[in-house]
Amino acid sequence: MNERHITDQPANRNDSHITDQPAGHRPHYPAAIAVRRRGPVGWGIALAFLVVPLLLLGGAIYYYRYIYTADNATASFATQAAYMATALIVAGWLIFFTGLRWRTRFLLAGIGVLILVGLGMAFRMDGATGDMGLHFVWRWQNRPDAALPSLSDALAATPRDVTIRPGDFPQFLGPDRDGVVHGVALERDWTAHPPREVWRQPVGAGWSAFAVAGDVAITQEQRGAEELIVARDRNTGETVWSHGNGARFSEVMGGDGPRATPTIAGGKVYALGATGVLDCLDGSTGKPLWSHDTLKDSGETNLQWGKSCSPLVIADPALVVVSLGSGGPGGSLAVYDAKTGERKWTSGLDKSSYASPLLATLAGRRQIVMVNDMIVAGYDVADGKILWKYQWQNSPAKASQPPVLPGDRLLLTAGYGVTGVLLQVKRDGDQWTAEEVWTTSHMRTKFTTPVVRDHYAYGLDDGALTCIDLDADGKQVWQVGRPSTPNRYGHGQVLLVDDLLLVQAETGEVVLVEASPKGFHKLGELPAFKSKTWNNPALAGGRLFVRNDQEAACYELATVENVSRK
Repeated sequence: MNERHITDQPANRNDSHITDQPAGHRPHYPAAIAVRRRGPVGWGIALAFLVVPLLLLGGAIYYYRYIYTADNATASFATQAAYMATALIVAGWLIFFTGLRWRTRFLLAGIGVLILVGLGMAFRMDGATGDMGLHFVWRWQNRPDAALPSLSDALAATPRDVTIRPGDFPQFLGPDRDGVVHGVALERDWTAHPPREVWRQPVGAGWSAFAVAGDVAITQEQRGAEELIVARDRNTGETVWSHGNGARFSEVMGGDGPRATPTIAGGKVYALGATGVLDCLDGSTGKPLWSHDTLKDSGETNLQWGKSCSPLVIADPALVVVSLGSGGPGGSLAVYDAKTGERKWTSGLDKSSYASPLLATLAGRRQIVMVNDMIVAGYDVADGKILWKYQWQNSPAKASQPPVLPGDRLLLTAGYGVTGVLLQVKRDGDQWTAEEVWTTSHMRTKFTTPVVRDHYAYGLDDGALTCIDLDADGKQVWQVGRPSTPNRYGHGQVLLVDDLLLVQAETGEVVLVEASPKGFHKLGELPAFKSKTWNNPALAGGRLFVRNDQEAACYELATVENVSRK
């Protein structure tokens, strides 16, 4: 049949002769008719189904990246969700609204699925930043601790001195568990007097810090299937002794290994592993003295990100205090005899947090203060009776220690957008109360414990170094390091040394900053590490002991006394 003859026919031609063809005959339609066929919807409507959602998602991404300031982790999750929604919308648009041949649509969908499967097979998630930025590595890439030699149980060849001397750093956050170092004046000019590296050693995974006393610096680390307590020579970093437990805590966001810091007291070392095993060792040799699986003993389950409680040791009476687990009938706080390991009491039914207990005197009574998941409480040392408690805002995780302030007050801070509180503890006979003095949104710590000098508190407010006025309702005095700006230290740690701050940044560097309400003034910077560092620094005898989940180092910091002698 001649195609030109058909296309030249008038529009009102009678096409009955086509339909009258014998059954099974397939008519031939010329190109001039075929080009008039259209997709399921018009292109204008199809583009609207693509552009409008993308504009909304683009606005959401811009809002959470540059405007929203309540919590960086929330902003990160919201931005990631918006990116994923964008990919799904584009994929859905290609499949359902473009009018492509179904064979082409299935081909595109298949390619997309293959890409996703390939990425899932090639990469695995390897932790996250404090702002919940996800980190991926090749799936076949071994974890760094897998390449380290095994240490297992190894006693010291000769006993080492673990006597606590003036200036030592024998437990989490220092002698008073407040992140404040006394008795040393650091040289302020790191250009003229830079820190000197004393030693550097590879270490196993984990977020434990160093406890330093006598001749040793002790930390916890993960090597393969063993969770270890390791004593290192203070001057060389070489292993003196080690004690291992067959346990490995792994969590995709927080990473592997122990989280808590050992405590050195009375010649002994007390350490709590990420799975809840509490060990007491001879500090001079590493010989085990007693051990308890605290969660198993209490019938409690572990926390999502592992046990992070650094044991509190009380000298009189000789007790060791740890938090427990999920807040069931087994209790939220447990106290053991520091000499024998006998459990003395448990108390509370609140779910534990990632903070550690501290000893404080409030309203004339010595007591154990503990930040739990939703309750902050004071416990009687003798029997665990709850003296007072305060219902605090819920949060995915609370890890910051509450500084004890003059006038029977506590400064409560946490991350994830939780409001900070200045808490006043009062007592009238046997009646205890805990009341809010003020609240603030300017000190949203996550892993950091704020430090206090005079009536000012300094800390990392959702990653930005911040000073607030405690006598002015927590008013922000200054702040540096909002997202995507210079001098952002992330979710690191802070020590106060007289009128100076040692800031251990999440990215690994250590920064020296003035602790002054007059404004931010950086005095020096030390590139200690080049990878994520959540571990607390320890300063003992003018030496700075730092580590992360892969390596440890010791630096000699110039002091005013040493410089003046030269």
